[in-house]
Amino acid sequence: MTAGSYIKSLLEKKDVSLSSLTKKLGLKSRSALYRLFSDYYSLSKTKELIEQIKQFVPFDEEESERLNMLLGSDTVSSFFKKTRSVLSSLMKDEPDKGYVIECEDGSRLILKDLLNKYSRGNTDIIISGLDDEKMIGDIHSLLSVDHRTRVHAYLKLKYHRLMTAYEILSLIVLASYENYIPYICDCVMYKGICILSEIDSEYYLVSMNSSNLGNGFVETKITKQFYDYIMGNHGRLIKKYPCIRMPVNKVSDYIEYSKIVTENENGEMLYAEGAPCFGNLKFSILEDMFRQIDYFGFPQEHVYVKSLIEIFRQKEKNRQENTGFIMNHLFDFEHMKYMMQTGIAFDHLDLFAPMSSSQCAEYFDYFYKLSENSDNRINYRFYKGEMLRYPFVYKMGSLLYLYSSSSESGRCGMMLIDNSGVIEIMDDFAAYIWSSYTYSDKESKEELIKLMRKYFSAQN
Repeated sequence: MTAGSYIKSLLEKKDVSLSSLTKKLGLKSRSALYRLFSDYYSLSKTKELIEQIKQFVPFDEEESERLNMLLGSDTVSSFFKKTRSVLSSLMKDEPDKGYVIECEDGSRLILKDLLNKYSRGNTDIIISGLDDEKMIGDIHSLLSVDHRTRVHAYLKLKYHRLMTAYEILSLIVLASYENYIPYICDCVMYKGICILSEIDSEYYLVSMNSSNLGNGFVETKITKQFYDYIMGNHGRLIKKYPCIRMPVNKVSDYIEYSKIVTENENGEMLYAEGAPCFGNLKFSILEDMFRQIDYFGFPQEHVYVKSLIEIFRQKEKNRQENTGFIMNHLFDFEHMKYMMQTGIAFDHLDLFAPMSSSQCAEYFDYFYKLSENSDNRINYRFYKGEMLRYPFVYKMGSLLYLYSSSSESGRCGMMLIDNSGVIEIMDDFAAYIWSSYTYSDKESKEELIKLMRKYFSAQN
């Protein structure tokens, strides 16, 4: 029995009117209660609703203890078991790949082979309804070696919960590729993959229904007019639903990027990044880094420089003073070792030199002391695997923050997703990975001390 099904039985036993309770709770309709009964909500949302119900419905000591036990056991509905299973693919080294297309004539084709075959020229891949880990794995495999082919993904993020989980998975796995271009689009669309390619002045179309029901597969040469027609329709659609990736190509973009991140750093945050990110370095070290690059070539009094310095000063003040700000860092051993050895933060921008050995030692000493004196506001745990492959930052109950650094392309970009369907799933998943994929607080503290002694003993 789950907390939702148990509270339903209690309300029935007490003959509580759901219409009356809905009004008392200030809910728009009884559907919110029905969702609670079927364990539709995340654990945090379930707890919130049950606490509200307790204000109007008396429970005896035994009933309250039973409710608390069910909530504390982290028992979840089949919905969340499925979404956890999908998103747990993020904890693998690579997603599964090798999606098989079943054709009407009984033949079988491998999606990866088609992607490779038609990515030799000027190629656009248009996807709607990416609902299989192997499809995501095949796209990931292509983008990891092909920086020219453009992959346009139309995401609804409000399908059935399981579809939304796959869309979140694809966003996180593919976010670091500049030629992955996602749009949030609420129109009804064909569910499948369309490949349009121009190779040596010849035009090709590959189209498949991703429901994989043995029909809807097309592979053919087409005229330029038909090619232009399809691309024209795509062009009109993306004017209505622009890409959610925010490019960071110049100093003003970087200022806006830093400002948005800082403004959203409140409440409870999960930094699933493997090692501390550049923006979380100690202010005095960041200030020195800006000085070393001559403030992007601007005078120190320039509004760009003053804005950035103030942003990073405010970030450090928030970490030290904001009692409503909780930072949960998910570290892994490979990224932490690399940062301690090289002085390169997780998303270190190419423009900045690495920290010196003494600066790196200074930073981790600062971080350790800050976490020890933060009244559980700055926490960290080590991932039980070797490396977190797919970083993300999640603000509980609010938004998913994805970014790519400039370490490979020379540019970076960011995405902020505040869709309610994403929040519901990520609230549950963030709490789940923190409790299920990490060492304890005590073990993680011991591991951090070991690493600091190993790499910074000369500075101590």
